[in-house]
Amino acid sequence: MANPDRPNGFKASPLQEVSQYETDASASAIYPQDMAILESDGNVDIATAGATALIGAAVSYSAGSTAGSIRIADNRDQRYIAQDDGDGTTPAQTHVGNNCDIVATAGDSTLLQSRQEIDISTVGTGTAQIRLLEILEHPEYTIGANSLWKCVLNEHNFNDTTGV
Repeated sequence: MANPDRPNGFKASPLQEVSQYETDASASAIYPQDMAILESDGNVDIATAGATALIGAAVSYSAGSTAGSIRIADNRDQRYIAQDDGDGTTPAQTHVGNNCDIVATAGDSTLLQSRQEIDISTVGTGTAQIRLLEILEHPEYTIGANSLWKCVLNEHNFNDTTGV
C-alpha cells in the first residue's frame, strides 16, 4: 500500500526551545511547521529551498504582508519530523545520515498549515539544509515515496560564525 501524501511541514519533536521573532510587512505568510530564515534586518521570513540562514520551524502563524511576531522552535539541536516528497528518488535506509534541501511550497491558507516537505531528489553527501536521521515507523507509512523522516537542520543560522 502506498504511503499517504500529506505534507504538513517540519514538526518539532520533541519540542525544545521556542523563541519569539518579529516579521515585517514584506514577509510572506508563515504557517505552523514552516521553516523560517533570519534576515539581515533582524526579522524572519519563510525559508526557500537552498536558504542557508534557517532558524527553525514556526509553531504559530504569521499573516503575510503584515508586521508582527511569530514563535519558532529555534534550538540548533531541535529534531523535526517531516514527509519526503517522493519525487525522483525512492527513499531508502541508505539515505540515513545524508543531506537534503526542503521543498518550500506555499502553505494551506484555509487550514493555516504548512505544506513544506523534504526534497528527497536532493539527497546526497553534499551541503544541504537538513540531515536525515532515520525513517520513522508508523502504522500508515512504510519505506518508500512520502516516507516520514526524523531530521535536523544542517544550515542552522546559529551554527554559522558569520552574522546575517
